[in-house]
Amino acid sequence: HQKQALQTAFWVSHEVCASVPHRQFVFTNPKRLRIYFRFDRRLLGELCRVAWQVVRRVYAAASEHPEAVPGMIGAIQTFGDLVHFHPHIHALVSEGIFLPESTFVPLPKLATEPFLKLWEQEVFKLLLIEGKITDEIVANIHSWQHSGFSMDQSVRVEAKDAEGLQRLIQYFLRCPFSQARM
Repeated sequence: HQKQALQTAFWVSHEVCASVPHRQFVFTNPKRLRIYFRFDRRLLGELCRVAWQVVRRVYAAASEHPEAVPGMIGAIQTFGDLVHFHPHIHALVSEGIFLPESTFVPLPKLATEPFLKLWEQEVFKLLLIEGKITDEIVANIHSWQHSGFSMDQSVRVEAKDAEGLQRLIQYFLRCPFSQARM
């Protein structure tokens, strides 16, 4: 698996990603909602689609080009440090948008709050539409001091740092556990 991850990471960093700055985005959900993704794995793909919509909408609102799109590769992971079920999305996102004629327009680091609020809203919407949760569950989670939703974008890779991109893609593709830690 490690050799395949290295080859994939090399290919993505050299053939897929534009030579622009990127950020790693990590979108997570409250423990209370994770069970729905464990027993309906189709929802994991929907979760990745929701992450894409969130990034696209926030970037469009932050730019003067609503027709433009960011570059994004999403990776679904279903494990945490302790190999417990923890569905979340890791995404490699361009730090800017591409106009229809392929011109790149850089954006500064955007505040996390708009991503987080939209992420929470869209995950609730998805699970409500799917009939997995009720409005009462949404209200209950909204009553918590910390909802359990999070979004991080602290990891940045410079424009021409192919090795940094490769390491990040390898991280996305890593195995759920390490033989050395067993």
